[in-house]
Amino acid sequence: MIGGLGFLGGGAILKTKGTVRGMVTAASVWSAGAIGMAAAHSQWEVATVLSALNFFTLRYGGKVKRAVGHDGGEDDDRPHCD
Repeated sequence: MIGGLGFLGGGAILKTKGTVRGMVTAASVWSAGAIGMAAAHSQWEVATVLSALNFFTLRYGGKVKRAVGHDGGEDDDRPHCD
């Protein structure tokens, strides 16, 4: 199960011309797997907390990234992910 999630997440990551895309998608695949496993083991509190964390991260993560000034522009020499 875990290996399959890693394989699917790894397939979502693309590297082109010094940029990496799909990291958020790959992390979401892992998160969905963890939520599913928690639910399968009747750990409803864990599944609920993970779902809320995943939602807020995906919903507001981009805004936080822009607010701290990490836009990944051309003159930004730091590695960045989209």
